[in-house]
Amino acid sequence: MYMSRIVFDPRALIRNHLYDEHQALWKVFSDGPERRRDFLFRRIETDGARGAGAGDVAYLAVSKRPPVESGLIRRVDVKEYAPRVDAGERVLFSLRVNPVRKIHDENGRQVRYDIVQDLRMRMMSEGVAKDKLPTRQELAEEAIEAWLAQRSAGFGFDVERAEGWRGAGMNLVVERYEYDTFRKPKGGGRVTVATVDLRGFATVTDPEALTRALYEGIGPAKAFGCGLLLIRRA
Repeated sequence: MYMSRIVFDPRALIRNHLYDEHQALWKVFSDGPERRRDFLFRRIETDGARGAGAGDVAYLAVSKRPPVESGLIRRVDVKEYAPRVDAGERVLFSLRVNPVRKIHDENGRQVRYDIVQDLRMRMMSEGVAKDKLPTRQELAEEAIEAWLAQRSAGFGFDVERAEGWRGAGMNLVVERYEYDTFRKPKGGGRVTVATVDLRGFATVTDPEALTRALYEGIGPAKAFGCGLLLIRRA
C-alpha cells in the first residue's frame, strides 16, 4: 500500500466540488477503465505549506498503486504505507466519515439518512421546538457517538470515555459537520453527502481489523472523500 500527499491545481476542481474531486483522484489512481475504486482520500488544509501555493488544494490518499503524474498535479509525495499496531496500544485517531442510518421504506427499498438531520427531525417530532433544538454541532456530537459505538469494535478499536457536556461518553472531538449537495453532470441525479470530521483517543482491540479499516476505510461515500482513518501512537 501507498500513502500520498497530492497537491492539485485548484482550477481543475472548481466546477462541481465533490464530483470533480472524485474525478480528479480517479484519474491519478485508476490504471484502466475496468478498474474498481481501491483507494481512499481526504481533502486537507495546506496553508501554503510543503509545496502548496495559496489556493492550492491538497489531499491525503491511501492506495494499492502509487499515483500517476497528471497535468492536474502540482506536487506529489509518495511513501510506502504499512502500519503496524498491537493489541492494547493507545492511539490518536482522526476520521472524516459519512455517518448514515439505513432503513427500509414502505416499498422495501433501503434508504440512507444523515444521522444528524435524522436526530434533529426525531427531536422535533417528539415536540422539541425548533428554536430549542441543540446546534447542529451538538447534535453531531451526540449522533456520531451512538453511530461509532455500534461500529468501532468491528474496526478493531475501543474509543476512550470521558466526562463531557452530556455526562460520561466517548472522548471525541467533532471538528466539523458539513452538508454538501451537488448534481452529477449530463443530467445525473442529485447527490447529498453529509460529513463529520472527528478525532479522539482509542485502544487497539483487534490489530487485524484495524489494519483492514486503515486500508479499506469506514462508512459510505468513500468515492467522495469519506472513510479515510488515520492513526498515530499516543
